[in-house]
Amino acid sequence: MSLRLTSLRPCSGTVAPHWSKGQHGNKASTLGTSPVGQRLEKHLKARMTCQASSDMRSRWKQGAKDYVGRSAEGILRVAEGGAYGEGAAGGNSFSYWFLAVGFAGAAALAAVAPSIAAELLFGANGRPHDYLQAALFRLLAVGFVAAAAENWVLKNAARDGFLDEDIFRRANISLAMLAGTNLFFIASTFIPNPIYPSSPLLPTAALALSAINANQLWVSGINFVKFSPEGFNTLKIFKTFFNDLKSLTSVSGLNSAIYAALTASFVLAGLTYIGLPSQTLTAVFGTAAEKGLEDVFLWQLIGTAVSMVVAAIAYTQKEAANQNNFSDPSKRALMTGLAVASAAHVAVFLPLLNSQESGPLLFPVGFIWGVSAVASALIAIKPKE
Repeated sequence: MSLRLTSLRPCSGTVAPHWSKGQHGNKASTLGTSPVGQRLEKHLKARMTCQASSDMRSRWKQGAKDYVGRSAEGILRVAEGGAYGEGAAGGNSFSYWFLAVGFAGAAALAAVAPSIAAELLFGANGRPHDYLQAALFRLLAVGFVAAAAENWVLKNAARDGFLDEDIFRRANISLAMLAGTNLFFIASTFIPNPIYPSSPLLPTAALALSAINANQLWVSGINFVKFSPEGFNTLKIFKTFFNDLKSLTSVSGLNSAIYAALTASFVLAGLTYIGLPSQTLTAVFGTAAEKGLEDVFLWQLIGTAVSMVVAAIAYTQKEAANQNNFSDPSKRALMTGLAVASAAHVAVFLPLLNSQESGPLLFPVGFIWGVSAVASALIAIKPKE
């Protein structure tokens, strides 16, 4: 038998000879014992290596082609007024991921290092001069945790194309309202008024806060308008909001009643923080601490987070209780966020009880957050049904 190995090129596409025991006895096991066999074995190994490289190149080319195709489709969809992400109600999940990470990072800084946070916002003279400002930064971190939780579930909804569902539309409008109100407060500090005769914010801090809130307003506002029947009709949006408030009386069972009461409490508390910042600060924290403009600003930001984000999460849980359905991953994620935020609120209030740092409303407000922490934790750790 003779073999023309010169014509057997590794990548030429020529089929290599196949030795098998059934056809040629034990020749397959003795290829390497003769010069011809060694040359053949060398060519076979080279061909296998080349074939593997060729397959890998083909997979890379196909992957790149698919990626370019999906990107082109996404860009075309955006140009036509659609959403970049996949699914009938998808969006750019990276934007929500970025906002969730940003709020989580801000919460960590405000909770762990309030002095640094104060210096970044208010300058060298903005360090917490007493217990009050440190406590307010930690309460603000609670609101950031709630905003991070909502952005996180919206990230998954944008990826999977579910932004048109009620739970995600509610999350989007709550975050858009939070961002819009925060932008109003930031701007109002630079316009002399009875609450802010001068701005406590550094200009750089005001720009950074405005950029973050403008990003949140754009992402959540656009997706709410796109996937909601109300569209950009302000009157319809407010009508839906008030209809949700009226539906708080529609409860089914203990859990539903608890979250309906919590929703109403969070809305009422947050709005009074916003509208009567100096009075409510004194009512909660007493008269021992001096209330500066920095404290008023932080308290109003806390009020927007409580009345618009935390209340929206509590309302979502009330609806879940009515349906006896807490197994949905998004609802459980929001429940976990509410449990963490509520427990953190209690941790800030608890050391101040029965001291000169407490006002007449400290215990009632702390009790509400304690109920929220216990109820949310019990449901969050409950096994999925």
